[in-house]
Amino acid sequence: MERWVLARRGVHGDPELLKDVLVADTIELLQAATGAPLDPPAGDGSITVPLPAKLAGLPVHKSVTVHVGEVRRMEHWLTIPLRWDAGHASAVVPAFEGSIEVEDLSSSAMDLVVVGKYRPPLGPIGDAIDLTSMYPLAQRTIQWLTERLAEALTTRVAGSAPTTRRWRGSMVVADVMTRNPLALAEDLPLRGAASLLLYGRISGAPVIDSEGRVVGVLSERDLLDKAAPPDDRFGKEASAARRRYGSLTVGEACTRPALVTEADTPLREAAGEMARHDVDRLVVMDGAVHVGIVTRRDILRALVRDDDDIQDAVREVLDGLDHPAVLAHVAGGVVTLLGDVKRLSQVGIITSRIRMIDGVIDLDDSALSWEYDDVTPPFVPMA
Repeated sequence: MERWVLARRGVHGDPELLKDVLVADTIELLQAATGAPLDPPAGDGSITVPLPAKLAGLPVHKSVTVHVGEVRRMEHWLTIPLRWDAGHASAVVPAFEGSIEVEDLSSSAMDLVVVGKYRPPLGPIGDAIDLTSMYPLAQRTIQWLTERLAEALTTRVAGSAPTTRRWRGSMVVADVMTRNPLALAEDLPLRGAASLLLYGRISGAPVIDSEGRVVGVLSERDLLDKAAPPDDRFGKEASAARRRYGSLTVGEACTRPALVTEADTPLREAAGEMARHDVDRLVVMDGAVHVGIVTRRDILRALVRDDDDIQDAVREVLDGLDHPAVLAHVAGGVVTLLGDVKRLSQVGIITSRIRMIDGVIDLDDSALSWEYDDVTPPFVPMA
């Protein structure tokens, strides 16, 4: 009977750069991960590597011949076929057939997975002892290889700064921000600024100096401190409130420095920044130039995203993960999935990516089915 084994390890960094390096240097990374000599592959493209593990607390070492297949790459996913055998030792060491797989988790992290199957050697005797001895050894070997491969990959791309990219289905600041907002000169009298905010029906605006540089933000909260009598509290906030109470110009009353973001920042990151600093708005910058402003109310627009828009975003995610057989229905922001996948572990990857789509309120994956349960050991085909 075939047994399935799987191990996964999160890797932090730019997923595109990590995948590029993994594809280009698969052989060298496997050699580095296992401590094998960095010799060129044999004529058939194979390499020989040691795969140490422990069984009953004792070290077990085996050398296997590894063959790496042709890479299959989608937008946010790739798989590299991987198989090995132990040659003359195949009577006691099972051959492995599987793959190295990568799934993007975010703009700065990915999952590295080694998954595959083996058939216990020694016939019926091997089947009998598999669950008590051989399967634990196989699982430990895969876990060891996955961890070492992730470390080798991270080391290879060390020093490369992660970049933020827009994911399918996710919204960015540019989707909801107010462009070319009203900007207040720092020497403008507060009375004039209050009139501009009131009649413009806006709750805050960036403050600029004489050279057009953003130096702060003036909000309704700042103006309330001007109107309210100061108290005798201590602390940073109380001191700032007393300063604003005695201010005469925008520059004296505004909150400094302005918290800023960029137009291509994912909306979730912008929301997190607002929550961490307890502010209602961020100034959107393009280099040294302010190009917009995004508020909490703007971010709330993502929660009322149209179902058809969410449906399109879900379909893009499913196609990007190469799951065309999985269908989705969206109603009231709730996504219902139905269809078949090959492995149970893929369900978690699919659902985690769909939950990242802005506007998704809930997700029902109870109608998804799978061919193999590669999560709950022993990994055997479903009946």
